[in-house]
Amino acid sequence: MIRLIANKIHWRVALASVAILGGCYNPDRELITRDGSHARLVDDNPEVERLLSVQKARDDEIAKFWREKHTNQEGVERIKDMLVNPEQYAPGRKEFLVAMSEQPGVFVPEKTYARLLQSSGAHCTPRPGYTTVYVKVRITTGAFMGREGWVCEDDCRQDIRHAVKLGRGYPRLMERASSADDTTVAVRRSKTRASQQGFVLIVTSIALTILLAFAALGIDIGRMYVIRAELQSFTDAAALSAAMELDGTDSGLANARAGAQRLATGPHAMQWDLGTRPITNIATTFSTDNKKWQEASKPAADSRFVRVVASEPAPVIFMRIFHPLGLASPAVASSSVAAKVDGSARLIQ
Repeated sequence: MIRLIANKIHWRVALASVAILGGCYNPDRELITRDGSHARLVDDNPEVERLLSVQKARDDEIAKFWREKHTNQEGVERIKDMLVNPEQYAPGRKEFLVAMSEQPGVFVPEKTYARLLQSSGAHCTPRPGYTTVYVKVRITTGAFMGREGWVCEDDCRQDIRHAVKLGRGYPRLMERASSADDTTVAVRRSKTRASQQGFVLIVTSIALTILLAFAALGIDIGRMYVIRAELQSFTDAAALSAAMELDGTDSGLANARAGAQRLATGPHAMQWDLGTRPITNIATTFSTDNKKWQEASKPAADSRFVRVVASEPAPVIFMRIFHPLGLASPAVASSSVAAKVDGSARLIQ
C-alpha cells in the first residue's frame, strides 16, 4: 500500500514539474531585468570571451573543494576562512570585474525581456560565497531588441507568467496519474483488518517524526554553525579594535565600546547569515583581571581586557515544529577577549 501511495506522489510531482518546467512559457520572455535598476549588457567580443574563459578556470579551481568529500567540520572551517580571507577564495575576481566594466556595452532599462542563450560559469560578484555568473542573452523587447551580450544574473530574474500550454506528454502523464489514483482507491477498499491499518499509520507517523528530526540536525544545526562562525569573525575583529582604544581613561572605555560597534555599521559593516543581515545584539564589557567583567570597569586606569559578545536568533526551518511545545527560537552567540599589552592589542580568547 505504501508503495502505491508513493507511486501516486511520484506522478503528482512529475506532473507539477512538467507544468512548471516543460515548455510552459515563451523562451523569448525567459528573463526580465529587475524593477528599479538598469542592467549593463556587455557586448560580445573576443576579449570578453577570453576574460570569461580565464575567470571560469579560476572559479572552477576554487570550487573543486566543494565537489570533493569532506567532513562537516572541514566544511565549516572552509566557510569560516572564506569570511575572514575572501580575497583568497576569489583570485583575480576584482580585476576581472573591472576589466568587464571597461568593455563596451549598454545599460538596458528595467522590465526588459530577454532570452537566455549561454551561461559562462564565471562569477560576476566580488564575494566568494555567491554563485551568480555572467550569462549571454538576446534582448527581445524595447529599444535594444535583437542585441546580444553578457549580463550578470543578479541584474535579471526568471519570469514564468507567460504560460501557454503543456507539451505532448501531458495527456499520458494525466492518464498514468489517474491510474495510480484508481489503484490506490482500490487497495484502500480491500478487506484488511483495522489493526493492520492502524499499524501502518503509527509506523508512518514515527518515521516522519524521525525524518524531521534528522532534517533539523542536518540543516538547522548546520546553519547555526555557519552563523556562529560569522559572529566569531566579528567578535574577534571587534575585540581587537576595542582593545586598541584602551588608554587608562574613561574616554578610552567609551572609545573602545564605540570601536566595537563601528564594525557593525556603515557601508562596509560585517554581517551575518551569509552577509545579508546586520549584527545588532552586541555587548562590550571590561575587566582588570580577565575574571570579573563590568560595562564600565573601575578604576579605568587598570582596565586592560575587553570582551565582545554578539548574539543573534537562528532562522531555523524544521525546528519550528517544536515551538508549540514552549521552546523558544535558538540563539547563536560568540565571544572574544582581547588585551592591551605594550601598546598593541592581542587576542587571548
